[in-house]
Amino acid sequence: FSDIVGFTDISGTLLPEEVCDMLDRLYVKLDDLADKYEMFKVETIGDAYMAGINRVAKCVPHYLLR
Repeated sequence: FSDIVGFTDISGTLLPEEVCDMLDRLYVKLDDLADKYEMFKVETIGDAYMAGINRVAKCVPHYLLR
């Protein structure tokens, strides 16, 4: 889960286009990381980004690997 601290204050000093550009650049990078680490993107709402790890692949318990 990510959340931009001070987003309301930051966005209040920027033009709407600048806010959209800032969020777009951030979420493109987070999407790239989600793809790289096989994370499942759950939702993006405003300045919040939520993803889950290992929601697709079956997890083998560590004690079975011994």
